[in-house]
Amino acid sequence: MLKKLFGASAVLGLAVSAALAQNSVVVPQQFLNQNTANGLNSVLRDAPNSRTYQCVYGSNELSGIAPGTPITGITWRAWQGQAQWPPSDATWTAYDIYLSTSPNAPGSLSTTFAANEGGDRVLVKSGSLTIPAGSFPAGSNPPADRFGYVIQFSTPFTYNGGHLCVTIRHTGNNIASAAFVDNATEYGTGVHGGYTTTYDGPTMTFTYTGPLVAKLHYGSGARYTCSITGTCPGTVRLSWSGARPNIQQGIVFARNTGNFVIPSGPCQGTQLGLGTNQLQLYNTIGTGNGAGSVNAQAGPGACGGFVQLIQVPGCQTSNVAQVP
Repeated sequence: MLKKLFGASAVLGLAVSAALAQNSVVVPQQFLNQNTANGLNSVLRDAPNSRTYQCVYGSNELSGIAPGTPITGITWRAWQGQAQWPPSDATWTAYDIYLSTSPNAPGSLSTTFAANEGGDRVLVKSGSLTIPAGSFPAGSNPPADRFGYVIQFSTPFTYNGGHLCVTIRHTGNNIASAAFVDNATEYGTGVHGGYTTTYDGPTMTFTYTGPLVAKLHYGSGARYTCSITGTCPGTVRLSWSGARPNIQQGIVFARNTGNFVIPSGPCQGTQLGLGTNQLQLYNTIGTGNGAGSVNAQAGPGACGGFVQLIQVPGCQTSNVAQVP
């Protein structure tokens, strides 16, 4: 059996949350520790309330993201008047997110969704979405602690500078409950975002003078992968590549694959490709120059199990590899 150094919950605390900011950015940045006066529930509405929502974040808000960096996930912040949410798992049959470089600056958006999207538009997330119960903290918490479930992109968007357009189309969740997230209407003037009440609507019905307060996650350009070779029981070698250099990574083990979602801590909302059977953090090690390997002694209980790596800061996950 792989040596159990920590319980499953220990994966939540691989590094201090302050370090996480190096691989995520709150936009608009002025609202990191500041409440907004208004909330909006368009991106978390319930069925039959389909929605199309769009906003644009200015290039000045994204100056810390180097050109060529992939944006890998997004979350929003619970509004100050919102209770912890959702009361039970919320599932959308269709929840699609598009990212692109907008030709229009915030405050000067067209009310036609397509006119605000660039030629580099990418469908970064499509299909169904499930947000686990309680993933968004109550609005009574400090602003910086109210960000909820992180939607990880199956296809990252490569950011090359410019204004970032975020377009979301969904069919409404299945639990007859919606949540309000911070809507920064005091941010500016003109059209910064808006929505319509259909999944495939072409134009905004309602417009706002600011965007939703979001946290964008981003990471290194190479694909983060791992593999396991050797003989089990006995000596096995875990190898990785595509990691961000000189940070920490956790080695997470489980007997089965699945979709375990980290419920709290710096990587709250991150979905693993592992199940809960004997889920545990085996060890934390450095990423080195972004690629490397380590040897470990695997007992009979580890054979046939599954391993996944997670980087902190950034909360990027590798593929799932099986112990031989």
